[in-house]
Amino acid sequence: MKCPQLLFVCWCSSILTVTSCFRADGYSCVSAYWNTITCVLNITGNPVGQSIATYSLKFIENWKKQNYACPLVSMNHSYSSVCEVTERKTFNHRQKYSIYLCNESVCHPLLEEFIPSRNIQLTPPDDVKVQPTPEAFNITWKSGYEEHMFFQSRLDYKLLLQKSQSSWSKNLSETQKFVSIRRDELDAYATYCIRVKSKPSSHLYKGAWSEWSPLTCWNNDVQQGEQDNKLVILIKSLAPVCVVAGVLLFVFYSPAVRMKIKTLSYTPSPAPFFQPLFEQNKGNLKVWVQQRSYTFPRSAMTPRRPFPTNMPKLRHPHRGLKGQLDVSPLDASPPWLKRNLLTWRRSLNGRCVRGARWTRRKVNVELNISIKKNLQKKKQSDTIATL
Repeated sequence: MKCPQLLFVCWCSSILTVTSCFRADGYSCVSAYWNTITCVLNITGNPVGQSIATYSLKFIENWKKQNYACPLVSMNHSYSSVCEVTERKTFNHRQKYSIYLCNESVCHPLLEEFIPSRNIQLTPPDDVKVQPTPEAFNITWKSGYEEHMFFQSRLDYKLLLQKSQSSWSKNLSETQKFVSIRRDELDAYATYCIRVKSKPSSHLYKGAWSEWSPLTCWNNDVQQGEQDNKLVILIKSLAPVCVVAGVLLFVFYSPAVRMKIKTLSYTPSPAPFFQPLFEQNKGNLKVWVQQRSYTFPRSAMTPRRPFPTNMPKLRHPHRGLKGQLDVSPLDASPPWLKRNLLTWRRSLNGRCVRGARWTRRKVNVELNISIKKNLQKKKQSDTIATL
């Protein structure tokens, strides 16, 4: 009886020593904020390389109480595990996990509360490209999060510019995936290398800088830059000259434009206008100006003929607008006055043709009355003169 009991006690003690012999001296768990958690830890109590498959990490989501288990893999005297712990494509800032270190069926708590949004380490940027221009080097890269739900444009970048075979280096900070470095800031014929790392910029997320991207190197070939600069300057200086030459060729070889230029370039001579000044007035400008200023037509200079005195007598001189005369004043007028009155009458009648007939009749009556008054005044003046 003593032997089985002794065996049982030895078996229990062996189990207790096995379960109590492993522990994690140091660990680090981070998330790239997709759907995985990466943990690296040191396990003491068991030599590395023995019972590797028996160690694993167990993740329990605090909200849905879902379990995820991933084995630990020995790597560089430590253990690591990359475990997919959600069915979604990315985490959200409310998710929390409890992490346990397990050896077969025995588990020890490693982290009671792990929040992915507070323990972020992004993947390194990639595809760093250097595009040379005549004046600078344009550097672009990809963050690896172009299709991420939260980190499309919420990242900070740090760049390390190094000179090959030298201890010189320079740190640059950017918020965009682009930086430009001028050629005159770099040494001629030197080789430079650059690498990039990233980090979340929003206050909702916390974490460390990512690992550096691979080095990208280029040579600062100054001669190529100078040649490009000379070519640009030559193009800028010759372009206006070519444009002006083309315009001049078009102007001189276009018939329509040439005729217009000839027409605009012709200036008439003022000699015919001033010819009487020298021929008739012998250069006397004052007399020439007076003659041109006070020249009247011949009809305006002829004296007016006297008013006829032998006018026939009129009957009923004060009958009003509807009174009729025995003799028409127009027939009794002398030829020269009759001619002027007829011209005036035609002009008035011509103006009234566009109006109504009563307007033309009124004008004729007013014309007869005015002639009648003129004859009466002449008659009275002749009577007074005879007395």
